[in-house]
Amino acid sequence: MMDDELVARDYRELTDAQVEAARHAARTGDLRLAYHHAYRALDLLLKNAMWNEIAIILDEICSDKYPVDFGIGILRFVSSASRHIPRWEHILQQAVRLAKAERRDAKRAMRGLVGINEASKGR
Repeated sequence: MMDDELVARDYRELTDAQVEAARHAARTGDLRLAYHHAYRALDLLLKNAMWNEIAIILDEICSDKYPVDFGIGILRFVSSASRHIPRWEHILQQAVRLAKAERRDAKRAMRGLVGINEASKGR
């Protein structure tokens, strides 16, 4: 294997472990621990410009499998890189729908996120 392939595999293994720990913590209601693990995984992916992997993680985190606050917090963490993340608008729309389904004020909860005005129009 080439060095780049080894490095990419190592990153995936590290981030997979962190994401799994974040999933478990979020499902058990420990959002502090969930954020800790998710931030570590996403920070590594952001630093290495692994945009597709970030999009896959965000898509899952912003689903109804996890508390809406967890998804919104994670979106805030990565929003500065939103122009690089595939399906960013779709992920935001999904988070807006989830927030509204939980009877949350989506505009207020997601204030300041890049692209939120477009994502919440007509919804």
